Amino acid sequence: MAERFLIISASMGAGHDGAARELARRLEEDGHSAEIVDFLACLPGVGRGIKRVFQFQLDKAPWSYEALYRVFFRLRSLHGPLSWLTTLLSSRHVRRHISRVGATAVVTTYPLASLVLGRERRCGRIRVPTATFVTDFGVHPLWVHPGVDANLCVHPQAAAAAAAATGKPSSAPGPLVPERFFSGLPGRDAAREKLGIPSGSAAILVVAGSWGVGDLQSTFTDLMEDGRYFPVVVCGSNEELRSNLASRATADRALVLGWTDQMPALMAACDVLLQNAGGLTCMEAFAAGLPVLTYRPIPGHGIENAVAMDQAGVAPYVRGPEELIPALERAVSFGGASSKRRGAAMFAGDAAREIITLATAVPTGTIPLSRRAVQAGRRVATSAVVAAVAYGSFTFGADAAVAHGIDVAKPAKGVPAIYVGVRLGASTAGQPGVNALLANSGVTAIVPGSLAVTDPGAIQSLRASGVNVANGGWGKTDDALDLMLPEANVARAARAISAATGSSPGYFVPASGVNGFDLSAARLIHERVVHPTAHVQAGDTTFSVSSGQVYLLDAGGTSSAQIGPTLHALEGAARRAGLRVESYSALR
Repeated sequence: MAERFLIISASMGAGHDGAARELARRLEEDGHSAEIVDFLACLPGVGRGIKRVFQFQLDKAPWSYEALYRVFFRLRSLHGPLSWLTTLLSSRHVRRHISRVGATAVVTTYPLASLVLGRERRCGRIRVPTATFVTDFGVHPLWVHPGVDANLCVHPQAAAAAAAATGKPSSAPGPLVPERFFSGLPGRDAAREKLGIPSGSAAILVVAGSWGVGDLQSTFTDLMEDGRYFPVVVCGSNEELRSNLASRATADRALVLGWTDQMPALMAACDVLLQNAGGLTCMEAFAAGLPVLTYRPIPGHGIENAVAMDQAGVAPYVRGPEELIPALERAVSFGGASSKRRGAAMFAGDAAREIITLATAVPTGTIPLSRRAVQAGRRVATSAVVAAVAYGSFTFGADAAVAHGIDVAKPAKGVPAIYVGVRLGASTAGQPGVNALLANSGVTAIVPGSLAVTDPGAIQSLRASGVNVANGGWGKTDDALDLMLPEANVARAARAISAATGSSPGYFVPASGVNGFDLSAARLIHERVVHPTAHVQAGDTTFSVSSGQVYLLDAGGTSSAQIGPTLHALEGAARRAGLRVESYSALR
């Protein structure tokens, strides 16, 4: 018996639509009918805005998307309101499509649509089986809903996460990738000749999704400066990026493309895929047998996918420029073989077959929702979405997450130690006596980025003395916009300290408390945030210490003579309590 399927995707990049199209093709090949609808069209007056905001965040304010992603990842209390608002705005349109198609099952490849299907299914307003196909490796809590009947995932690791989050059947049939990436690839030599790639070079395929977002310019620079590899960069629809990179490339050293339908040929011609999102192109590379590396991932799901794929062993996560060339060398030689095998093993089943089986589970039928209820709620919900989500995410939500120790560096369990950092200022940083004192005590020096610019020699001497150096932010500022522009605080300071010392700080210790914006910006540059649990002023000499405490000795506005007595008193208190003193670098 032929079944009728409704597939709900979203035009948010190519990944959701690509999976939806391949699922529809397979269902139709098996004799069933399948129709794809765009979930953004089910959000009249809101859907286009969501897409524009998302593009703006990724392109102009990546820290804001990272903040939003992390807040909803950690604070589950926000999920209910978001699910309610999204359902109120879209459910009537979703159920109208189900009735129009006469669907015997509904599948979505987009997170927000999964929330709507789950809520409506649980309330009985959708009576046909529903399923979510999770296109990401990292399963964000908003990807899945306990009201949805089944979750289909690209990897067993993701399926386990989906099952734990929902308690519903979750399987891993593998990515939805067209057959041309398995058996339709051209020969390597022919593909290289057609594309103009030198025959003897190691070619690196660099992609950033259909929108061409992320720091591709830095990635391109890293490859060109090394000179050992031939970058083949696909910029998607980002014409500005394509034009910029093309002006820096020569035919014998790099190939820069815009939107292209030649991905099978590009994968056949290249030796490694260097990507930043963990999306559709990544899955296609697994099918094509091309080793995959993640480098400079985009915020939010890009970082989450990078970590998850690295843990699964299918795509190593290259965390900095110093790791890039060694990682490429491993990937183009024997090191890429194991990740290729693990990538190929992901294609263990067929999502279409599992959906067909699900379609026979229960009878079809839907219950309409009152038009009056939808119209009354939409006026409230449209304005409330922006206000509630923005305020809750970027103020209370993010700050509450940090206050509870979420996403901050923590002491190792069971280690009898206290962790000490000393915040230095212009009057104390770089003083020979201070350098020797901090080095001998094994504590961290916390320095502002502004000092690294005005007196880089002071920061250099700290590192040369063997002192662990942490990012103390840019320094005090009266700029009211500093909260909204953490790039000027966290990343700018990190760059200044790195330029002075030759290495990244690794840890960020803000001067005036941790906020959610700083947390997100630090995560983007791979710095751990330190949230001190005890503050000490230089000059104090009486302490009561306990294991696991993170101490911050504030010597930013004092003389160097006051640091020694306070630090020695703190060390003495630790010894009497049977504890050792560690720097912040021992935090996990």
